[in-house]
Amino acid sequence: MKDNELVKLAETKVCSAIYKVIRTRQDEYALACSGGLYFAKLDQINKKFVLQRDFLLADQMVTQVSEVAPNKFVAGCWG
Repeated sequence: MKDNELVKLAETKVCSAIYKVIRTRQDEYALACSGGLYFAKLDQINKKFVLQRDFLLADQMVTQVSEVAPNKFVAGCWG
């Protein structure tokens, strides 16, 4: 799937205002959005994201996320 397709799929299935989607591992993604930083798996069969239990920066507008080392991320927040 292309990046813009992943963003559209995540916005309709998970939450709104997603600013960045990155692949962290095979079929696992980090979603930077208006409500925090979420991690999700992509269910290829049903074409939907399944959120992990953990999320970071709740109630923060996360506009950027990058993986700097395995399982280590840097996130940019608005304000």
